[in-house]
Amino acid sequence: MLNRNILFFILLCLFFAPKAQAGEELDSLFRISSNWKTSDSTLLLTNLELALRMKYSADSSFMGFSGMDFYHKSLKLAESDDLMSLLIDRLDHQGVSARNKADYSLALSIHSLELNLADSLGWKNKKVKALNNIGVVYRRLDDYTKGMNFHLQALELAEEINDNKGYVIAGNGLGNIQYILGNYDEALRLFRTCLRMEQSANQLLGVAINLNNIGNVYMKRNELDKALEYYMLSLEVNRELGSSRGIAICYNDIGNIYRLQRNFEKALNYHLMALDLNREQADQHFLAYSYVQAGKIYVDMNEPDKAIFYISKGIELSHNTRAKANLKEAYELMFRVYKIKEKPWEALYYYELSAAMNDSILNEQTRMRVSQMQILFDRERSENQIALLQSEREISNLRLKRQEFYNLLIGVLLIASVMALIMLIFYFRTRTRNNKLLLEKSRQIEKAQHELQLYADRLLEAKVEAEQSNKAKSIFLANMSHEIRTPMNSVIGFADILSNMIQDEKQRSYLESIRSSGKSLLTLINDILDLSKIEAGKMEIDKGPVDLESLFNEMKLLFEPQLKANNNKMKIYIEEGMPRQVFLSGQRFRQILFNLIGNACKFTENGQISLTAYTGQKFSEGTTDLHIHVKDTGQGIHPEEVSKIFDVFHQSGSANEKHQGTGLGLTITSRLVEMMKGTIEVESETGKGTLFKLVFKNIDFETVSSDLLPGQSILKNLEVADLPHIMLVCNNQELISAATDAYQRSAGRLHIKSADKILSDDQQLKGLMFALVDEGSYVPEIIQLLDKMVPYIFLLNTDRDELVSFPAGITGSFNRPSTSFQFSRLVERIYRGIQPSLLPNAQLYHLKHEEIEPIMFLWEKAVNSHFLEDAGRFAEELIQFGEVRGIVQFTDYARQLQNYIQAFDVERTWMHLKHFDVMLRTLTSSNN
Repeated sequence: MLNRNILFFILLCLFFAPKAQAGEELDSLFRISSNWKTSDSTLLLTNLELALRMKYSADSSFMGFSGMDFYHKSLKLAESDDLMSLLIDRLDHQGVSARNKADYSLALSIHSLELNLADSLGWKNKKVKALNNIGVVYRRLDDYTKGMNFHLQALELAEEINDNKGYVIAGNGLGNIQYILGNYDEALRLFRTCLRMEQSANQLLGVAINLNNIGNVYMKRNELDKALEYYMLSLEVNRELGSSRGIAICYNDIGNIYRLQRNFEKALNYHLMALDLNREQADQHFLAYSYVQAGKIYVDMNEPDKAIFYISKGIELSHNTRAKANLKEAYELMFRVYKIKEKPWEALYYYELSAAMNDSILNEQTRMRVSQMQILFDRERSENQIALLQSEREISNLRLKRQEFYNLLIGVLLIASVMALIMLIFYFRTRTRNNKLLLEKSRQIEKAQHELQLYADRLLEAKVEAEQSNKAKSIFLANMSHEIRTPMNSVIGFADILSNMIQDEKQRSYLESIRSSGKSLLTLINDILDLSKIEAGKMEIDKGPVDLESLFNEMKLLFEPQLKANNNKMKIYIEEGMPRQVFLSGQRFRQILFNLIGNACKFTENGQISLTAYTGQKFSEGTTDLHIHVKDTGQGIHPEEVSKIFDVFHQSGSANEKHQGTGLGLTITSRLVEMMKGTIEVESETGKGTLFKLVFKNIDFETVSSDLLPGQSILKNLEVADLPHIMLVCNNQELISAATDAYQRSAGRLHIKSADKILSDDQQLKGLMFALVDEGSYVPEIIQLLDKMVPYIFLLNTDRDELVSFPAGITGSFNRPSTSFQFSRLVERIYRGIQPSLLPNAQLYHLKHEEIEPIMFLWEKAVNSHFLEDAGRFAEELIQFGEVRGIVQFTDYARQLQNYIQAFDVERTWMHLKHFDVMLRTLTSSNN
């Protein structure tokens, strides 16, 4: 008997303990709210907590105050904007907490207070938040009409105030309702719109939610691979955010996909991980769902006892959250479990529960369909009303505009009548006086016109006289060019002779001053005479073929001493496919480049000078546009002096004594370009260098014979090490020097012999591809010998720069080269004419399996894992691989992939990633 009393007492204590504890907490909160020393913010939050404990009810009371009384106390305390914002934020937090605990009536009460308060204060951002919260609660209560109504209000208000976050939440809410109602296309459109907005704002939480929602739509459409792809992407973002709730949702969704794919082990693993995370959360709705899904896997795996444990937990929590769909699924699973265990009465019990819950859900589905029809009806009615209102507004506007037009017309007519009357009176009063004034003005104008005509005639005579004088001066200087230059050349020449004869250092220094001054004076005289010839019209502009590549290399060799003196480098860039020869004045074009490159060398130290040529457009009917750029990295030109740079005798203000010149070089260059029907422009920045741009329009060009170069590139693709074995029959030292320099890296392939040595030993001709015979070493016997053993080419001392013929014996003629570059190009052209198929193709890539295998491994890993981190690692390795091997296609592809990853453009990232194997196959095919 004693034991029973003790047990009864313990049970009473356990029953009343929570109530006693709750009473103590209320007493503690009330004491804080009654303490006048407490801060206003603390008092506000304490009263709100008391109101929450009493369910914001007006009926129940504590210490004589109801729940609404405590709320009004908080409202009274929140007189300032800061405390009012705190009050609304706290209401929002309490409402969300009540919703997560499935206390939906309390959540609606709190969010309604939040909405009314935000509306009364005119705080539209917080009003959007409250409308969205109420919409979510109604969606949980399966009242989709009201839920959609509140989300639509939030959407319109967010769009009005440009609240992107509120707009996205409302769009998600509407998308979820359309998803529940079965409108999957509309739901997908809303979710994709929200995803783009969240990506633009870099809101990772929103990105994760919308990726998950899109995956849900694809799962409903039974597109399981797409659904799994979006769930994996959402999981990766949630992991980056550290969102346990988001990770748990993704685990459940991924588990469902694997279950549908009959991969129960993986499905169970993901559901159990979700269950562990949901136990830590306060949201019973998701915890109940996780228990039921884990139980479902055990049913599929035919383990009924484990299934009963998880499903029972899910049923208990689903009752608390009123999740009918979850309960129906749990009852059906219990029915299957007890069928497996062969317990018909328990199975029948759960079957009846499932049927009852199914009837309830069918009723709700009926309401859903009615809600859907009501939504469509309301939308159509709203659209019709809007269209009707717009029509009425347009009619009213037309009537108003017509009335305004009539009023304006009447007013204008009245004003015009009054003005006409006034003008008529004024006209008659002033006409007489004006007639007298007009007569006087006419006489004065005639006199002024006569004087102005006399003055213009005198100015014209002076202008003609000045032009004739200037032209006569220019003609005189142009005609005297020889007479002026000859004495200066004599002075400089005799100074050079005397410098070799005189040994006294002082006298030699005097001679050096004479020579230096003479050269400077001669340069000035040459520039003045050239400018005078141009002004006098005596400068001749021929139009012959110019080999751009030869000319550019000639300029580089010419300025090599100046480049080395100032520690500069010169780069030449010629566009691929440029014509070999263009028709310009070779002499004047050379003079233009000489002046521009000379200036660049003069004003650049420890830098670079680049010479560029390109066409700028496709060739048409034998003409093209020629663009020439001369760029340096020197001291540049001051912005104020750029416009004066082509003026006569103008010199840059920044030029020191070392850089002084005549001031005529750029003037002559500009005039020569104009005479050649071209244009010249200058761009410069102080301290960063200068760029001169020359453009010659519609220039005739000539390509090399297709018999010699069948669709192949020019000299830059022929390495010196690949030069063929040839014989040079020559006694000319200049030619021998040029040939030796060209073959300096392949000396064993060049054989230089005289004619008599070859005649004495003809075995030296075996194994040669061809022979070059200088005309100075010609003897009939050598030709007879070559005809029998090897093709030969004559090197003639002529002005021709092309092969004359290629007969059967490959016998032809060519002009004698004078530089190593010209000799290399000559050998190349003859070599291509004989065996073009032997030339190396510099554009092919040879990728071995062991080289590309690590890259393919990283690519497959990125494709299979769906992790952006793996995709980024693949892009970095591919860039390094492409740069080392010079494969531009790889580096361009990888950098574009990095741009998508950095912008978090998930869809484009995976689409771009899938295209890599196609590009690789294309490159491999081209190589083969």
